[in-house]
Amino acid sequence: MTDGPGGIGGGGGGLGGLGGLGAGMFGEILKQAQDVQAQMARRMEELKAQTVDGEAGGGMVKVTVNGRREVVAVKIDKSALDNEGLEMIEDLLVAAANIAIKKAEELEKSEIQKATGGLAGGLAGMGLDIPGITS
Repeated sequence: MTDGPGGIGGGGGGLGGLGGLGAGMFGEILKQAQDVQAQMARRMEELKAQTVDGEAGGGMVKVTVNGRREVVAVKIDKSALDNEGLEMIEDLLVAAANIAIKKAEELEKSEIQKATGGLAGGLAGMGLDIPGITS
């Protein structure tokens, strides 16, 4: 193999046929990917500190979930204990938890979009499904 007009490996493609990408440009793309990865790691860690609430029964039951979808608190209004049956309170807890988890998912997607600068949406548009990033 020679390092002639086509770059490493010849054939006009540079770097073995990467369509004219020079080593410098490939290195820059790799660095940008590493920067996005580091930004993602920071954002995911920050999600642990962010919380969202889900409420049900007009606020009688509230579930707090962090950005990593971990339940961190449950509050039940005393009036719910006095006026509602156990089955109703259980149903309200499930509903509130599901609302909070949905909000946490939306928060996570927002943080991923911030970290990737919209790259995740572009990947999804190209048919690339990367769990936790594009879906």
